[in-house]
Amino acid sequence: MNLCGKSTATDAKKLQDLSCEVRRKEEWLQEERMEREKIEVELGRERDCTRVLQSDSKRELQELKVGLRAAQKEREEQQAEKQELLIHILQLEQRWEVETESKEEVPISLSPGSSSEDEENVSSASSRSILSPLFLSTPLERPHRAETPVAETPVSDTQ
Repeated sequence: MNLCGKSTATDAKKLQDLSCEVRRKEEWLQEERMEREKIEVELGRERDCTRVLQSDSKRELQELKVGLRAAQKEREEQQAEKQELLIHILQLEQRWEVETESKEEVPISLSPGSSSEDEENVSSASSRSILSPLFLSTPLERPHRAETPVAETPVSDTQ
């Protein structure tokens, strides 16, 4: 064979190899493009999901803030009510003491139907305080709901 024929065959072989190489590269490029598109779609879904979760979280946070503000307001109102009740209790105690003192100043005469036991009841009642354990479970606190209210608790004279 002559040199020209050999060169043409070699060139044809090279051309065929390069054509195969180009085809493989194009297929690889097409696969990479498809993979990128799949990833972009998945990324878009994740972004949407993240936006929804973020929106839900913001709404939940706002609801929690509103609930917290309401709880704080309720607590402040309860504190104010407690303070008013304490003031009222102190005023009642002062009135009780004044009334008790004024009753103690008036001599108690024993009538024919009265006994010394009646005198003890009067003096023991005057020494009781609204803040005593007979009236409250702990100082300055109201009894728990499960406890019997003071008005319903019988006071026994046999102590």
